[in-house]
Amino acid sequence: MKGKQNSLCPRSKTRVEQTDDAISPVVGIMLLIVVTVIIAAMVAAFAGGLSATQEKAPSTVLSVEISASNADDMVKITSMSGEELPTKDMKIVTTYIVPEKNGDTKVTEANVGKVIKHTIDGTLDIKDNQVKTDVDGYPFTPQTTIPKDRVAGPILSQGVGSYFGTNVMKAGQTIQISRLEFLGFNVKERTKYGFGEGAVVHVTITHIPSNKVIYDKDVIATW
Repeated sequence: MKGKQNSLCPRSKTRVEQTDDAISPVVGIMLLIVVTVIIAAMVAAFAGGLSATQEKAPSTVLSVEISASNADDMVKITSMSGEELPTKDMKIVTTYIVPEKNGDTKVTEANVGKVIKHTIDGTLDIKDNQVKTDVDGYPFTPQTTIPKDRVAGPILSQGVGSYFGTNVMKAGQTIQISRLEFLGFNVKERTKYGFGEGAVVHVTITHIPSNKVIYDKDVIATW
């Protein structure tokens, strides 16, 4: 009897070891599944929190007009329709590439093909944040400014002395900004920079709180 019991022990031990070896991978897989589910839940919660707190851009339709005329040095931005748009929430980036000619007049050869990029930021303080013509590399050194010009047109109903960054655009209202303040260079120096009728300026307007682009077009200057 004792001999029989001893002969069974090795086989019994082998069965136990085989069972343990089979359980270990199953436990590992279950742990991986649990960890994956937890991570997925955390990512979903984080994404949901971001979407809940991110500000939505207003559905505002804008129009931009740039005059090349000596008699009219203002750029007009009009809210054609849609929701109110605080100018403090606007970032305007203009990009202009100096052409070879302005009409029949050749442009300064050293400037041809150079890019003039300028940014208007409605969050800035008007003090000491205007275009500086004495900086190194002007006007090819990008500047970030805020217009000092008073707004004009229907928006004046909000009060005389209302500046970009303090007023709110409503449907049908227009703000006007001088070309120097809008483009970042003196367009009357036509021989240097070649700005004239038909000049192309790329204008991008971003809603700062949501970081959404609400206007992104090439604007052709008219006389």
